[in-house]
Amino acid sequence: MLFEIITALVAAVGGAIASVTGFGIGSTLTPLLTYRTGAKLAVAIVSIPHLTGTSLRLWQLRKDVDYRVLWTFGLMNAAGGLAGAEMTRYKYRSRSLVRISYFR
Repeated sequence: MLFEIITALVAAVGGAIASVTGFGIGSTLTPLLTYRTGAKLAVAIVSIPHLTGTSLRLWQLRKDVDYRVLWTFGLMNAAGGLAGAEMTRYKYRSRSLVRISYFR
């Protein structure tokens, strides 16, 4: 119960920081969750508020977004992330990273 209360407080602080700066949720929650769940699961858990926050900011700024830049930058970013996951999988001979990176 105490861990859940601390997690809620840290998430609120991270959310407040992120609402102003655009980042902060991962910086505050990941170390705390790593303590309880391990690094792999903590990163996966923290990706949910990241996706939510990024989607909300995109929706709020949708009229001012240069979609040409979004698609080229976004596609290259996604390709780089998948390539990095594949290289990590190859280096460590793990199939689990491929499943996570391709949402399988």
